[in-house]
Amino acid sequence: MKNFARGQRGSVTSAAVLKEVSPRVELPGVAVWFSKAFPLGALGKHATPRQPNAIPGISVGIASTLEREVIWAVAILQSNAQKLRDYIELKGRIEEYLARGDFAEAQRILDNLTQNVCWSHGCLALKLFLISKIEGLESQKNWLVENILGRTNSPAAFFGYWLGVRQEPETDPQDFETNIVQSVPNLFTVNEDNAFLRHILMARAASPDEEANLVQQLQAQSIIDMYEGLVSQLIDCSARHRESKRHYLNHLVPLMEDIGDWRQKGVEYLLSGNIDSETLDGASGWSASRFIDRLRHASTDSSSGDPAAYAEALGASIDMTRADRENRAILGSFAYSDVWSDMCVFLRATYDLKSARTSDEIISLNRIRFLSDKCPSPYVTGYVQQAQIPSAYHKALERSTFEHDYFYLARAVCSDNYQDAKSLLRKIEQDQIQEDPELLRLEIVLALENQDWPHLTKRLTAATSDNSEILYWVPYSDISTAISDDIVEENSGTPDLAILLSRLAPLMGEQVRSQLVFAAELHLNNLGWDRPSEIPEATLSSDPVLQDFVLSCFAPETMALSLTYLDAEEMQEERLIHLALLANASEALRDRCEDESEQIIRSQEISKAMSTVAESKIDCDEDGLRIWAKEKLSSKYERFRSFVDAGILPASAEASRELLVAVREGDLGSKTFEIPSNEATSILREIINELTRAYSLDPYFGLNSYLSLRIRHGTVAGQLRRGCAEERLLTTADSDGDRYDINQHWFDILRENSPVGVAAAVAERLGDFSKSLDVLISNFSDNNLQILTDDKPHGLVATGFDDRILLGFFSDVISLKSMDDFLDAFSDLFWSNLEISLSKARAFIENDFRGAVMKLFDNLEAGVQTDANASSLPPISDAIVRARTMTNQSIDEVSQWFSASKSSESSVFSIPDLGRISLEIAKRLNPDFKPIVEFSGEDSWPIYYGLVTFTDVFGVLFDNVARHSGVQEPNVLISTDTSDSEVIKIQFASDCSDVDRALAAAQKANSKFLDGNYSSDLTAEGGTGLAKLSKIMRGSNSPQPFYVSVDERKKSFNVHLEFTYVTLGSG
Repeated sequence: MKNFARGQRGSVTSAAVLKEVSPRVELPGVAVWFSKAFPLGALGKHATPRQPNAIPGISVGIASTLEREVIWAVAILQSNAQKLRDYIELKGRIEEYLARGDFAEAQRILDNLTQNVCWSHGCLALKLFLISKIEGLESQKNWLVENILGRTNSPAAFFGYWLGVRQEPETDPQDFETNIVQSVPNLFTVNEDNAFLRHILMARAASPDEEANLVQQLQAQSIIDMYEGLVSQLIDCSARHRESKRHYLNHLVPLMEDIGDWRQKGVEYLLSGNIDSETLDGASGWSASRFIDRLRHASTDSSSGDPAAYAEALGASIDMTRADRENRAILGSFAYSDVWSDMCVFLRATYDLKSARTSDEIISLNRIRFLSDKCPSPYVTGYVQQAQIPSAYHKALERSTFEHDYFYLARAVCSDNYQDAKSLLRKIEQDQIQEDPELLRLEIVLALENQDWPHLTKRLTAATSDNSEILYWVPYSDISTAISDDIVEENSGTPDLAILLSRLAPLMGEQVRSQLVFAAELHLNNLGWDRPSEIPEATLSSDPVLQDFVLSCFAPETMALSLTYLDAEEMQEERLIHLALLANASEALRDRCEDESEQIIRSQEISKAMSTVAESKIDCDEDGLRIWAKEKLSSKYERFRSFVDAGILPASAEASRELLVAVREGDLGSKTFEIPSNEATSILREIINELTRAYSLDPYFGLNSYLSLRIRHGTVAGQLRRGCAEERLLTTADSDGDRYDINQHWFDILRENSPVGVAAAVAERLGDFSKSLDVLISNFSDNNLQILTDDKPHGLVATGFDDRILLGFFSDVISLKSMDDFLDAFSDLFWSNLEISLSKARAFIENDFRGAVMKLFDNLEAGVQTDANASSLPPISDAIVRARTMTNQSIDEVSQWFSASKSSESSVFSIPDLGRISLEIAKRLNPDFKPIVEFSGEDSWPIYYGLVTFTDVFGVLFDNVARHSGVQEPNVLISTDTSDSEVIKIQFASDCSDVDRALAAAQKANSKFLDGNYSSDLTAEGGTGLAKLSKIMRGSNSPQPFYVSVDERKKSFNVHLEFTYVTLGSG
């Protein structure tokens, strides 16, 4: 076999063969021979890297049994025992300085370690952490480029980059994990590489199935990474009492004892239960677990003996003054500074306890803390279930009430004695001055496992009454999922479950709201009422819990799911009534209730305004058209009048009456109504044709301009895509526009519970669906949402007149003496005729177009069924059903846009009101658009007759931000200046990421406005928002009604508008 290895030049394959065939007793000697015979082979050349860029990557090989892999690895480590002794000694000194926060001294010793022992992944991570702490993040990146990224494309570059990301200051490990999983999507699938990647990048222990493979791969790493990898597996196996621990106990622990690694003693204590008195009495050094206990009992003053940095990180584990996310970042980032130090192992276990979902996890993590603390507290010692505790220790516990309670709490958890654990937790809670996140999570996990819903709901409702942030401390997702209809019914006698659901709803969404409606209405019915408004005010006044129940559980977003109310209006009126009751019943709630009532009333006004805007989509600027007509057509009209006065009529004076009689009698077909052919008729036809063309196609004032601005310019696409966008069904085209990306969002969700092949097929199908939907909408916009002309033969908006209609109009205009009267009559004719045409447009949209869209959904659902080989594939099938329903609603709304009824603008709004209305419309059309909008200046100035004008203006501006800002959540500031008696000045400032592009766009917009050179852009679709805005502002009498600027320092794109009051129609 040795000759075989020589022939293979010490390859990984030859090592695998030797491990498999060598007698077990000879295996250590074979391993040592192999490492010395092939020092530059695949398993030996990286044993002691001298430079950080020489740190190895993943090795390829086949694992033998776990025991044989452990024996082989330990034998190699034993041959490097002296270097490991040096490492253990220097590692302890680094940890000491790191815990104090003396990062410069820690770095000095680390440099000594890497010079005299070797580099490792752990050393690299610590180096990056220390540089960022001492010199800053930029220096860390520069060092990484100079020492690794600029020198090699080897795996060291990959690990260097990601370890650098992990070691950035105050990085929450969860954020890092999310980031890397998005970049390495298969990281949590089971294959030969992933256990190693998770181990190096996130310090995760391997699962039983991956354990042998991880140990095999560690043999190709530095001796430090190999050693710490084996120790981490020993600790994990021991804490979980896994069978595989015996292999490490038999082979690794003797080496640990030989090189002076004290952790072997902790493992011995944990597994044997024979803990020495020095460890138990806490006299042998500083203790992290005892420090946490001090904090729990308000002994927050740090003593001079507390290691500052370590103490700060531990403090974040139970801190109440900062947000949970901030505490997680402080604790988690320090926990990965020196991954294999006892301090960081303890901190990571403490961090992971914040996410523990079972009592088994809590027990294991506390055992890991026991193994990482040289002087463990009674609480973590209690988790050593078999511990043989001397009588002196018990007597010491009796003298300290809280230590006694903690110890026996841990014992109760380990022995699955829920009632004792619950009693002790209640006692500990009463003794503490504030909630303890770790113990509260333990209490809720135990209650959840034991189905103790009365205790769980009462405890959490009380805990979250003043601080909803506490929900982040508990497994709120597991709680939400576990609440069934049966549990709701069993606990309907009190309001606790409903109140808890109301606090979970903002975190969990619709899944919880449906249960909330059920729970709230069931409890209300049990009290004898059907609606909150039926509760007597006196009853409310005397019951704060009932007040909380009504206020929290009958919020509008929850009531909207109830079947009790016929429509939104009835639901809102009910909420206003019981808010008024609550305001009278509780002085403490009055301001909150009045604020919400004001918001509801405002939302009602906004809803009415949005309906008005929707009704005004089919419109044109008749004031502008009248000015044009009087200038261009007055002379023709005078000629026409002269012929009429001379008795040359375009139709008989009785023609209109005769036509109406024929229509009434249903005898229209048997009569002939012909328009005479004479000079008056010819001139009148010319006037009507020119008016019709202008009303229809004028680029400034005509109907087509409004179709472009209010419908085709992104509005219809946003409206029709909205349902699919909210369900995340849509993807975007690639750079060439030929192919749509697969749907990564649904791929990630589906692969959790479905075969990867099914998830991939559905994700690709959603990309094809996105393309088909976009093509259908684009064709609909380009071909159908048009004025019917020779160039647009499929246009839905027909503005021409039937001769019989013209005959009646020709008869009527004979009596009209003035141009103004004539234009009024033509306006009535145009809009009444258009309404007949638009009824056909609505029919096309509601039938033909809806059918085409629904066919896409039919094909998508059928395709998903085929991919899944099942009638449905939750949750994507449910999402498709919801998207179909919402799209049907959107088609109904688009159909209603095609109405010729003229909108009323009698309501009065302020600029902020109008901005909010426009924002709501913009967000409905683009659910992913989430700007942060602020208003400044005069916010109560009343705007009369300005609803449509301002929603057009702000609609264009918000659309421009959504398309071009390049910022995910852009800031928008709308400033109003009403100091001028004749002009309202508005500045719309928004973030922009590309200043050069913004400057070019501003220059182009200003130039076109000054030159008046934007009319050609008004008929173009897409990217013409500022041109259309220029068109709106053309009616302002201000010397400078419109200009654009860019603040390069603030990276702000600023649109300046000046409205004269005439512009707004106020006279």
